[in-house]
Amino acid sequence: MANDDPPRPKAVIFDIYGTVVDWFVPLRDALQRSVGSRCPALDCGQAARDWRNAYVKSAVVQQFVSRGTCGMLGAFRPLHEVLH
Repeated sequence: MANDDPPRPKAVIFDIYGTVVDWFVPLRDALQRSVGSRCPALDCGQAARDWRNAYVKSAVVQQFVSRGTCGMLGAFRPLHEVLH
């Protein structure tokens, strides 16, 4: 009789950095302190989110390039796009 059970995972890995570490408030506050008074129209919260999105995309591209898998770049979707 064949075993029809699916293979058991050897490891489960979670990326929890953005959940555990508050990157947003310190970055927003630093932007507010450094440029907020000179540019009152700047939404420092949105600037922090924009920076983070650009950073994540840059890091993903760098990983694909370093692995020689540039053809997979079109498959990348940020988590917020997957969840909504």
